[in-house]
Amino acid sequence: MFLLYGLIEQLESPVLILDKNDQLQHANPAVSRLFSVPWQTLKQKSAQKLGLIKLNGFWTFDEKNPLSAQNSQKKWQIRQSEFKDNNNNYQLLMLNNISQELQKNEQQAWQNIIRILNHEVRNSLTPISALSQNLLEMPDLSPEQYQQAITIIDSRSNNLLAFIDSYSDLAKLPSPTYQQFDLAELLQGVARLVQQVTVNLSSPLMIKADKGQLEQVLLNLIKNGKEAQLANGKVKDKKTMGTLAKDIEVQVFKTGQQVIIKVLDQGCGIANSANLFVPFYTTKETGSGIGLALSRQIISNHQGELTLNNRTDLADTSGAVATITLPLVYK
Repeated sequence: MFLLYGLIEQLESPVLILDKNDQLQHANPAVSRLFSVPWQTLKQKSAQKLGLIKLNGFWTFDEKNPLSAQNSQKKWQIRQSEFKDNNNNYQLLMLNNISQELQKNEQQAWQNIIRILNHEVRNSLTPISALSQNLLEMPDLSPEQYQQAITIIDSRSNNLLAFIDSYSDLAKLPSPTYQQFDLAELLQGVARLVQQVTVNLSSPLMIKADKGQLEQVLLNLIKNGKEAQLANGKVKDKKTMGTLAKDIEVQVFKTGQQVIIKVLDQGCGIANSANLFVPFYTTKETGSGIGLALSRQIISNHQGELTLNNRTDLADTSGAVATITLPLVYK
């Protein structure tokens, strides 16, 4: 214990040691700075009086507590562990201030948004401004030339409005409306709708999710896979040495706590993975760049994860695999 106390004295992060009754037994100088009083005056106080509460086995700050209020401008990550000494149980809590890191990430997100908006808006406004200036400076244009210029201005304006509407769709995505349904039935319905899709799940698998939103994600991922295969050219059939349109394959796996859905294609693979989920970034000539960002947000709202990687199981062609991981039990 003497060694432990000596170590935590040197740490910049606040460290508290609680006994089996959740009362403060020891702390370091960083705790004194955190609460603006010597930590010794807080000894034997309960964690609740220090502004800490335990939810589902994890410690967090109680925002209603006065001692927590003075730290409300900071975001804290609390790491906890347990140890024994002389048959007594203790809890060690280390508080890490992650406010600066969160602010850095938020600033980076805003910079990305501004960069995208600046790029897209300029792409639309620059030709509109140029054509408008031409109409003002060239009064002798023919009616046909006037009509052509106005048509271009109208088209670019509509494209800009569509871009703003897409951004609004991403920002206003509603929370999932959970319902229980058969995943196999949903996938078979998607396969019938899209065609050239092979689903390896035939027996019922009941899950709880927003059926409409999950269907939207699957349709988007399958559509991306089909477009990637078209861009890559038709896949060679080794037996006939001819060409054929390859099916998109959907695989489903179930673990004790998760269901995993994989959408596999044999397209051109992923060239720039860093920008895959950046809103409005796209490598397609007619793409909006909203589909993957929207899909990942939907899965994230389901407490799941969406990843996209190059396939490593194909020897004679390239391809990508989109993996959806959903919890079977939501917290």
